[in-house]
Amino acid sequence: MTKLVVLSDIHYRKGDYKIFSKIKELLKRDEFKKVIFLGDTFDFFF
Repeated sequence: MTKLVVLSDIHYRKGDYKIFSKIKELLKRDEFKKVIFLGDTFDFFF
């Protein structure tokens, strides 16, 4: 069975690195084979 984590609507804001540390903690808890990002990832335009 493949371990999978799906992250949806994280709404990263420029300069706000708190969300990345939370994602890192989640990914360290277990060894996921796949990470899927769904929905709105960023709250700013490039």
